[in-house]
Amino acid sequence: MNYFRFHLKAALKSKYTYLPFALGLILISVCLYFNSSNYNTTGLIANLNMSNTSTEKTTEVLKKELASLEDKKSVDYVNIEKSIKYNEYRIKKNNEILSYAKKNNWSSAYKILIEITEEDKKNTIDDKNVSPELKKSIQRDLLFYQELQRKNIDYQDPEFPTKGITFTLWILARIIPVMVSIFIIFILTQIFSNMFYENINKYSLLPYSKVKNMSNSLTLGGIVSLFILAINLVLPFGIASLIFGMGDSNFPIQSSKIGDNSIYFQDAKNVIGLSIVLSLLAVIFCMLMTYLINYLIRNQLTSLFVSLLVIIAPLLLLNTVQPLQKISHLLPTTYISSVSVVTGITAEQINNVNVTFSMGIKVTIAGIIVLLATISCTQLKLKKY
Repeated sequence: MNYFRFHLKAALKSKYTYLPFALGLILISVCLYFNSSNYNTTGLIANLNMSNTSTEKTTEVLKKELASLEDKKSVDYVNIEKSIKYNEYRIKKNNEILSYAKKNNWSSAYKILIEITEEDKKNTIDDKNVSPELKKSIQRDLLFYQELQRKNIDYQDPEFPTKGITFTLWILARIIPVMVSIFIIFILTQIFSNMFYENINKYSLLPYSKVKNMSNSLTLGGIVSLFILAINLVLPFGIASLIFGMGDSNFPIQSSKIGDNSIYFQDAKNVIGLSIVLSLLAVIFCMLMTYLINYLIRNQLTSLFVSLLVIIAPLLLLNTVQPLQKISHLLPTTYISSVSVVTGITAEQINNVNVTFSMGIKVTIAGIIVLLATISCTQLKLKKY
């Protein structure tokens, strides 16, 4: 207990300890603000209004063009007339959706959204001029609206969520993998580097065995790491829930089926549950790797640099370095991006079907065991250390 109190006081006295938490709070708040702003400018309601404005302008141009044609039986006249009628029909449908959304009658809004999205799918499915990306986007939207209607859930922007549950998942997917890893490496490097003075292990002078010293250090590192992860999960959930509400745990999260890359949706509660499990194991791996690097190098700045290089670099280079992609399923650092792994996005992006949740569990546990064995051998067997 005295060991933990000593290091806790030392950590609390250091001004650098609070820097990551302050940066995390600022970053989370800024992200929530921009998500809210982006929804107001690019969300469903904004897109419908912009679509109406654009369609109305196009319709006015078509009406003028139609008025200039004298032959009402010509192909041009008939086609323009059809386009005008279709545009007016879409404006009417968009206005109905906007009306239902304003009344918070999402069930009726989804019914119309599904209807017009199915029309878009029918009109584009056999059109060779339409890109595969657009066809996939239409199919994604259709499945999304169907899931929302089936579960009777209020609409949220899947790209820029603001509700507690979905915003936390968004942070876990986009911010936490790199940010929390850097925070953990930064804080633990400060703690672990204090073990040494001019390359001498000060803790070896304590009246404890090597095993006791090692277990105390690793336990402290584990507690600090898990605390950092927990704080960065609780903060976005608490702030977003307080301002915008908690949201629905059954909200559909887009996923990619490993193998054929087809789109399907999982409940937010399933994605966040599996992602947290994978994140916990990845965080423990990062802690052990940081400890081992600090123990071997025994220099704070060098240890910090090497830890960032070993843990963060593979994560950042995964989408660009092809040789790394082929063995990515065997790298524990791949599974730091837990949400992308659980939803199949990572497997699709790097074209490696072996990057799965189950593989992540096996690889991170194996990595933890290997690191524990290496740390034990280094401290207990090698006299140099």
